[in-house]
Amino acid sequence: MADDLSPAPAPAAPAAADELPTAFSRLDRAVASNDQQAVDAAKRDIAGAWNKQLAAAGRDVAEAVNNPTLPVSPSMAEGLLRSGNAISTTHYLAKNPTEAARIARLSPSQQAVEIGRLAERVRVQRPAAPARPREETMESYLVRRNKEMAEQRRNAHKRL
Repeated sequence: MADDLSPAPAPAAPAAADELPTAFSRLDRAVASNDQQAVDAAKRDIAGAWNKQLAAAGRDVAEAVNNPTLPVSPSMAEGLLRSGNAISTTHYLAKNPTEAARIARLSPSQQAVEIGRLAERVRVQRPAAPARPREETMESYLVRRNKEMAEQRRNAHKRL
């Protein structure tokens, strides 16, 4: 298994990311109430939210994730979609097909546990800092750096 747990290069649009949990909540309610039309509508919404996230992630990620030979069981797919960072976690599995195959061989409940663990490991990885533009002037650098430092101070105060 590769050690690269970095998330997908392009993050999903926030609106699309927020749609998956909402659609799954509707699906869960529809299943509980045995409303097949609502189940079908929620499944369409889940597929739509996934497709929006995948489109926002970029072509390279979409091609890797849509690999037809990637071993992803239905239980794994549901766990990935419910994980909160489906694109990054699925992209990791696409880049590590041996890990995907290992998880696919587990029981459905073990698959859910492993997908949850993997999703959390992928989530805690911080993306690399953006490279400083080559033609950045000293003035624009100072403005950008002051903003970064102010953000760090705000975050430090939040942790206290």
